[in-house]
Formats: sequence, C-alpha cells, structure tokens
Amino acid sequence: MDVIYTDACLMGGIEVAYQLKDVSDYLVFSPELTPGPGGEYQGIIERINSDYSSGKAISAAIVDANDEFWVNPPEEWSSVKAWSGKKIKADHSIRD
Repeated sequence: MDVIYTDACLMGGIEVAYQLKDVSDYLVFSPELTPGPGGEYQGIIERINSDYSSGKAISAAIVDANDEFWVNPPEEWSSVKAWSGKKIKADHSIRD
C-alpha cells in the first residue's frame, strides 16, 4: 500500500506508526487533535488528480490541502504530518 491517511484525532502516535510501518510506504496523520469536520477531502482529491505520481506526492498533497484549508480554522488546528513508513525509526517527516 502506498499511503495510509487518517483524519481522526491522536492517530499519529508512535505506537500506531510503528504498527503500520511495514504496511504502507507513507503514513499521514496527526499526533494531536484534528478539527471536528476532519480532513479537507475536496482539496485532497483535486491535488491528487493533478499529481498522483508517487506515494510521496500523494502524502504531500494531503498535508498541503489540510494546511491550506485550515489556515483560518474555526477551531484550533494542530497539524497533519506525512511520514515514511519504512523509515519510522527516525524522524522522517516529508513536510513540516
């Protein structure tokens, strides 16, 4: 599997990442709270349709769509990060 994305709160903990490291090339999730409405799926799909060349590109599209959508959030927004599942032993965020 190329990418696993969750928009549920607190799914980006190391225990979840470690369990999924051999299942997917990239993991995209938040280690903190996410807004109630969840991910910005319209922006995600638009970006993926324009560049779905790799798991890394798709992961970056998910992060960018959420960051852009939640610039002026109705509630406090932490972050969504993308991690290389195969390199989870170290800090390998592909987007800050």
